[in-house]
Amino acid sequence: MKLQDSNLQDVIKELISSKREGGYWDFKKEWYIDKGELLLDILCMANNLEDRDTYIILGVEDSTWNINGVEADPKRLKLNNLSQFISNKKRNMRLI
Repeated sequence: MKLQDSNLQDVIKELISSKREGGYWDFKKEWYIDKGELLLDILCMANNLEDRDTYIILGVEDSTWNINGVEADPKRLKLNNLSQFISNKKRNMRLI
């Protein structure tokens, strides 16, 4: 199911207001320094037990639930860079 932008915003607001992390959503205060950690979190979310859409919500502290944003974060990947990062991993992964 693909959410419309306004619906996605409502979902994210609701998750933040829950003031907790869950099986299909996770909060990160800032962008990842280690891209390996980013990939691990993506894989964990892809294998969630609820078998539903998942969310890694950047720019929200997971202890205070303050919204800091990541617009000015120098580690921030643009969508194109993030897509390339993930796409390159698919080609290099082998299941044994």
